[in-house]
Amino acid sequence: MSTSRFECPSFSLTLGALLRRGKVVVGSCAAAAVAAHVSLTVIRGLEPEQKAAKPLTTQFVKRQPRLTKPLELKKLPRPKQRTVRRKMVAVRARATGRRVVRGVRPVDMVRTLARPDVRFGRLAGLKSARLEPQALAGRIAGSREDKHVVDMSLEMVDIEALDTGEFHAMVIQDPTDRRKIKGFFHLLLARPMSLSDFGGRGSGESVWDDFKIAFRRLVEAMNTWTQIRVSVAGQITFDDAELFKVPWVMTPIPNREMNVTPSEAANMGQYLSAGGFQFLENAWGCNLGVYVACRRIIQDIMASVRLVEGRDWSYERLPKDHAVYHCYYDFDVPPYGEDFANYHARKGGGYDYVPPRDYLEGISIDGRMWILFGQKGYAIAWHDWRPGGGAVSDDATRVLQFGINTVIFALTQEGSITNRVMDSVRY
Repeated sequence: MSTSRFECPSFSLTLGALLRRGKVVVGSCAAAAVAAHVSLTVIRGLEPEQKAAKPLTTQFVKRQPRLTKPLELKKLPRPKQRTVRRKMVAVRARATGRRVVRGVRPVDMVRTLARPDVRFGRLAGLKSARLEPQALAGRIAGSREDKHVVDMSLEMVDIEALDTGEFHAMVIQDPTDRRKIKGFFHLLLARPMSLSDFGGRGSGESVWDDFKIAFRRLVEAMNTWTQIRVSVAGQITFDDAELFKVPWVMTPIPNREMNVTPSEAANMGQYLSAGGFQFLENAWGCNLGVYVACRRIIQDIMASVRLVEGRDWSYERLPKDHAVYHCYYDFDVPPYGEDFANYHARKGGGYDYVPPRDYLEGISIDGRMWILFGQKGYAIAWHDWRPGGGAVSDDATRVLQFGINTVIFALTQEGSITNRVMDSVRY
């Protein structure tokens, strides 16, 4: 085999054979790719159809408006500091026709004794002459009644300086101590006109003189044992207009024939409905005849303002925890009075006396006591304490202390005349 100088390693290659081999290889690969693609398509087509997930949605819910205000945190404004200047201006009071009375002073009291200022009506006698002081009172609270406490904003006021003659009574009490009470009270003695129609001992003017002594002893006891300054300003009848200025009226009935006139009953009924308080009692304690007279007088007074017993009012026995027993001194039962002495001295002698009762009765309307009805004979006991039988001490301290309780209860009872006047002064 001859060689040429132009021969090379690729001289022996056949291009046609190489082309054919390349076509075979490319065709085989293409066929394999198509077969693989077709098989994969067939396999995916056999899979179960899957549902497409729903798109996310938002639901709007309308709520009812709230009634409460939402919590808000706000910064509290700080008040600006201001400089206040007080300018004092001298003001001259205008002259009016009203007379101004100064507070009570020892010098004035002496002058009054030397030259009393007493006014008389045209038909007034010497015995009906009376002074004209008035008074104001505030409520207090005892240990058993602590929801009506006096406003102590008046504590800094000079209580005696307020006694200008315009009011009859005024009291102020420390709500933490019922014994820390101070004030003044000018007492007017009220009596029915029929008292002078009877004669003899135990009735009429003679027994009224005893009652006046009894009231003076009660006044002395209050001036000694309390800080309430009390004086007797005069005497009036039940039909007097001055009755509406008195916070406490005591009416001892000494005779079974006593009564009140229609004008007296009407005036007393209006006084009680306006906030007054009457302590009406059987002067001899347990005398049945006088007891009937007392109930008859009460019936006439209540009927004058169209109040019917059993429908509008009734007698109620006071419980042991009633305020009248504890507003200043403490009592479990009302103390003995003239009832004990009369019963032991006169029983079996033909007198209509019954054993002493250990209770008092009250007539209250709308939560306020109008009448305190007793059969203990305290007015006679204050004047002439006669215990009798040795069963009771000869000391009249307890009967006087109970009298003080009735006065303080009347001065401070919610809805009383003086309590209303106190509210008007306070505001």
